[in-house]
Amino acid sequence: MLDNAQMPQQPGGGPNDAEFDPASPAPPQVAVQPTRQQVLERLPFRLRSEAQKQYDAHDKSKAELAKLQQDVQTRNLTNAGNAARAVAQNGYKLTDFGLALDHAEALEWITPEQKAALKQEVQDRPDSVKAVTDRIIALSDDATKAAQKDRELATSELREKNAADDRKADNARAEATARETERHNKAMEAYSRVRAANSGAAGAASTEDIKLAVEGMKAGIVPPMLPGRASTAYTAMMAEAVRQKYDLAGAATDWMATQKHIATMNGSQQLRLNQSINALPELLDSVQALADKWDAGRFPLLNAGELKSAEQGLLGKEAAAIARALKTQIADVVADLGNVYMGGNSPTDHALQLAGTALSADWDHDTLTKMVKLAKDNVQIRRNSINNTGVAGASEDNPYAPRPVAPPPPPPVGRDMNPAPVEGATKEIPGYPGTEQTFKGGKWIRTK
Repeated sequence: MLDNAQMPQQPGGGPNDAEFDPASPAPPQVAVQPTRQQVLERLPFRLRSEAQKQYDAHDKSKAELAKLQQDVQTRNLTNAGNAARAVAQNGYKLTDFGLALDHAEALEWITPEQKAALKQEVQDRPDSVKAVTDRIIALSDDATKAAQKDRELATSELREKNAADDRKADNARAEATARETERHNKAMEAYSRVRAANSGAAGAASTEDIKLAVEGMKAGIVPPMLPGRASTAYTAMMAEAVRQKYDLAGAATDWMATQKHIATMNGSQQLRLNQSINALPELLDSVQALADKWDAGRFPLLNAGELKSAEQGLLGKEAAAIARALKTQIADVVADLGNVYMGGNSPTDHALQLAGTALSADWDHDTLTKMVKLAKDNVQIRRNSINNTGVAGASEDNPYAPRPVAPPPPPPVGRDMNPAPVEGATKEIPGYPGTEQTFKGGKWIRTK
C-alpha cells in the first residue's frame, strides 16, 4: 500500500488540497448487481411466478450439489478411517501404513497431494505412524457424527415441509370443492328456472328427461345431483324416484362418500405410500440379486466380517463393488420401508429404526434371502389392503365405488413348493464349484 509520501502531489499542496473541477471527467461508476427481489419486481406480473420457480430450482440444485459434495467427502473420510483402523489393529506397522495409503489413493479416498503429505510426515518421523493413524481415525469419526447430525436435521425439515405441503393441498382442494359446489348450485337453479318457465311440449319433454335421469342414476352412469330445492324440477325428480322405487338419498350418500374416498386415495400421502409400495418389489429383487452375485463370485461366506473386509478392498475390486452396492441398496429399501410403516407420512427416526431391522447386509445369504421374501410378502399384503379398501359409509351395492383390484396369480410351484424355474435358467451344481446346469424341457441338465 502506498503512503502519503508516495502519492502524486497536486500543485499547491498535498493530495487532498486540490479543488473540485466540474470540467474534469467523473470517476467510473461501479455496476451494482440487482438483488433477486429487485429483479422480480421489475418483471411483468405474469412472468414473476415462472422466474421465482427458476430461482427456487437453482437454489435446490445448488443445495443438492453441496450435499453431494459433502457426502462424497464424508464417505472418503469414513473409508480412509476404516483403512486406518485396519493399520491400528495390526500394530501400527509402517509397511501396513504405506499399503493403506496406496490403497486409499487408488480408490480416490485421498488425493495424491494428501498421500504425499502423509507419507512425507511419516518418513520424517517414523515414530509418528501411530499419531498420524489415530488422527485419521478421529477425523473419520468426526465426519460420521457430523453426517448423522445433518441427516437427522434434514429428516426433521423434510417432515415439516411435507406436513405443510399436505395442509396447503388440503386447503386448495377444499376451496376448489366449495367453488365447484357454489357454481353447480347456481347452474342448477338457473336450469330449473328455465325449465319451469317452459310450457306445453317443453313440459312433456321435461318429464321424459327426469325419467331418463333417474334411470341413469340407478345404472350408476349419472351422478345423483339434485336441482335446486323448492323448484318444480326438484319435486318432479323426487316423485320420479319414488315411482321407480329408487333410494335417491342413499345414492347421494354413496356418491359423496365415493368422491371423498377417491380424493383421499389420490392425495399426496397416499401417493407417496403407493410409490414406495410399487418401488419396493424391484428394490428387494436387486438386493437378492446382489446377495446371489456375492455367492456366485466364490467369495467367502457372506457375513458381517467378510462384508467389512470387502468394503475395505481386501477381497478385490469386484467384492468391494458388490459389498458397497449391497449396503447402498439396503439403505434405499429401508427408506421406502419406513415410508410404508408411516402410511405415506414422512418416516420418523423410530420408523426408520424399525425398517432397519427388516434387512441387514451383515446377515448370511440364507437369512437375507428369507427376509427379502418376507419383506416382499408384507409389501404385497399392504398393496392388497389398499386395493381392496372399500368406501366407508356407502351401501354394499354402491355403483360409484372403484372396482377392487384382483391380486396377481401366484407363480407356478414345483414339487418342493418353490417357484418353478424358467426355461433356460442356469445355476451352479451344489457341491461342485465352477460347474453349471441349465433348466431345459422341465429338468436340470449339466452344461459345464
